[in-house]
Amino acid sequence: MATNDEAPFAGPAAMAASGPRPNPFPSYDPAEVAVDRVIHLLGVCFGAIGGTAIVVLAAYRTAALGIVATSLYAASLLAMVGFSAAYNLSPPSPTREILRRLDHATIFFLIAGTHSAFTLGRIDTPWSQWLAVFAWSVALVGATIKIVFPRRFELLAVAAYVALGGIVFLSLLPLLTEISAAALALVSTGTFLCAGGVAFHLWDGLRFQNAIWHAMVLCGAGCHYVAIVLNM
Repeated sequence: MATNDEAPFAGPAAMAASGPRPNPFPSYDPAEVAVDRVIHLLGVCFGAIGGTAIVVLAAYRTAALGIVATSLYAASLLAMVGFSAAYNLSPPSPTREILRRLDHATIFFLIAGTHSAFTLGRIDTPWSQWLAVFAWSVALVGATIKIVFPRRFELLAVAAYVALGGIVFLSLLPLLTEISAAALALVSTGTFLCAGGVAFHLWDGLRFQNAIWHAMVLCGAGCHYVAIVLNM
């Protein structure tokens, strides 16, 4: 028997034999969709303009490793907001199912990219390099699971997002002497917004919960962006 994840890819004969299937995607009223659309349009603009600007800035302020790390961060930021917009604003289809997998996978990449840009952008030490390798290793494993085993381990994946973000935040403690108070405050605020947004992501009965979740993640990403700039 096909799972909900397999249903969008079932052929016409298989679907006719098994009867109609429930929509595997959440549905929202027009007002919720409109608000979410605005948030995603802002996010895509932020990712495209901000991503380009921060790479140019890194080229002037950081060494080669910092430029590479910042470029990976910019790419992961744009990928996350781009795939999120494509998935959340498109109608149900087999293509949307693929976009869902990429949307969820790129969250792992953004967490790792944020960490490596923050630490390697200016703090080039063996400790920061090992932390970047660890963060990207976990992100690659998590992203692979989301792509290869979609719609499974959903709650575990959400916990993994929070855990990876928390580990990344705690891993900065040995580097506190290299981080300004303003940047640390922004990192803390951004982490709190992203982690707090998970509650709204899971609150299915709340109207606008999806838009609130996306708004909090976007605000959190904005805080991290400014922290990376200040840390260069």
